Amino acid sequence: NLYANSLLAVDAATGKLKWYKQLVHHDIWDYDLAAAPILFDVHRNGRVIPAVGQSTKMSLFFIFNRETGEPIFGMEERPVPQSTVPGEKTSKTQPFPLKPVPLAKISASRAELAELAKISPEHQKYCEGLWDQYKFADTGIYIPWRTDENVLNMPGAQGGSNWMGMTYNAQLGLLIGNVLNAGQLGKLQAAAAGGLGRRGATPPANAAPGPQSFNKTPGPFNRYWNTDNMWSCSASPWGELVAVNANTGDIAWRVPLGEFEEL
Repeated sequence: NLYANSLLAVDAATGKLKWYKQLVHHDIWDYDLAAAPILFDVHRNGRVIPAVGQSTKMSLFFIFNRETGEPIFGMEERPVPQSTVPGEKTSKTQPFPLKPVPLAKISASRAELAELAKISPEHQKYCEGLWDQYKFADTGIYIPWRTDENVLNMPGAQGGSNWMGMTYNAQLGLLIGNVLNAGQLGKLQAAAAGGLGRRGATPPANAAPGPQSFNKTPGPFNRYWNTDNMWSCSASPWGELVAVNANTGDIAWRVPLGEFEEL
C-alpha cells in the first residue's frame, strides 16, 4: 500500500515525485485522506516556511514543509494495537504529529456516557445499553476489527475533519475547520461460500430491544449514534469549529458547532 493514504508532492515541470508521506499504514478502517490539502505559510524562528497541511478522519492534522516534506512541528511513529484476525497483518506503528494535538476526540469510555444525562436520561440509557449489548471496551484510535468481538473505533470513518478540510486566514495566521466527534462500531464476519465477508456489528441473540434499533443503519459500517433521532453516543460536543495557530501548531480556540433544534 505504498502510496495509499499518502500526501504526495510532484514536480509540475518534470512530473517526477519529489516526496511523499504515508499518513495511514495498511488502512483497514476507511481512514482515506478525504479532504484536500491546504497551502499556507508558517512564520517560525525568523523564517517563512512554505507549508502544506493535511487534515484527516482520524482527527490528526499533519503539517509539512511543502518543498521538502519535512514535518514542521514534528511527527513520530507510535505503537498501535495489532490485528488477531487470521491472515491479516496490521502495521506495528502509525504516524502521529507532535503538533497540533488531535482536533477531535480519539478515545471513548463507558464512564463518559454519564455526561449524556445532560441531553436526556433516555438517551443516556440507550447509549449505555448499546455499549453493554456489544460488550465494548474503553477504546481509541486504530483499534483493529476483530472476528470474536465487536469493536468501537473513535474516531470512526465519519469523524475528524472528514471531507470538509481546513481554511487558512493569512491575516490572523489561523487554520480553521469543523470536526466531528463521531465513532464507528463493527465486527468482521466470515464470508459465506462464494461470497464476500462484511463489517457490521451483529446483535447477540438475547439483545435488548432498545439498542437493537441501532442496526437499522444499512451498509458495512454502523455509526455510534441512535438512528431514530441521529443523536450521537459520543460525549458532547458532537461537532466543533477549531482554529490552529499556523505559526506554533497550537490550538488557538475551539467552539461547539451545530445543533439539534429539539435539544
